[in-house]
Amino acid sequence: MKKYCPNCIVMPDPGSGENINKVAESVETEVIATDMSHLNEDFVKTAHEFNMKIFVDEDKGGAEEWTKIISWGTDGIQTDDPEALVNFLKSGKHKH
Repeated sequence: MKKYCPNCIVMPDPGSGENINKVAESVETEVIATDMSHLNEDFVKTAHEFNMKIFVDEDKGGAEEWTKIISWGTDGIQTDDPEALVNFLKSGKHKH
């Protein structure tokens, strides 16, 4: 990938958290992607131990899900409703 697009950011999806170490060993990346079926607090902790950021595809979105994602220390949320997520973050409701 770097050969054809040196400025691109590679975001592999390791699947389950058990595969994060394999990704870290085989792919030079600072960011991994996942979805809500694999994301949990241990997933985030393991990725951060390898100095990787985590971007997650939300499932249903909304305050409850976003609060959980943020509380686990996830670094980015991919959403189909960015305006609602920005308003939620600006409201400070995720900081309870």
